Amino acid sequence: MVKRFIIVRGLPGGGKSFLAEKLKKNFEENDLTCSVLTTDDFFVHNNQYNFDGSLLSVAHPWNLGRVIRSMMIETDVIIVPNTSTQAWEIKEYYKNAMKFGYSFDIKEPETSWKFDIEECAAKNSHGVGVDIIEKMLDRWESTEDVLKTLTGNV
Repeated sequence: MVKRFIIVRGLPGGGKSFLAEKLKKNFEENDLTCSVLTTDDFFVHNNQYNFDGSLLSVAHPWNLGRVIRSMMIETDVIIVPNTSTQAWEIKEYYKNAMKFGYSFDIKEPETSWKFDIEECAAKNSHGVGVDIIEKMLDRWESTEDVLKTLTGNV
């Protein structure tokens, strides 16, 4: 059985959702079960996205719970497209992937604008502004550093 867990990380508008859906399609074409579970789903009601930053402390554990349930039923591939700017934001996902015997990988969009604040602001579907995206980029840890932190290879 294939058991893969993939974090797709990046700035809003950088191409996370597109990459996650492309990966999902590829896995499903190979007859693997695949779930894409993003924290943004918490803010969708009646097909309307209504972000409330004060609820992030509830939304993230909610999504982690969905991921754990997916792991418990042994979904072949689980993909989580979240901004995940720093290692601590991924830590619980990583710990549970290890606990449930999933391989762990981090991917980033390969778009030419993935770190272009203005372009990301123009392209993101949730209206995240330049100021917020700039703050996210300021705290961005490289994927290499994130993996080192998570695996203890610092």
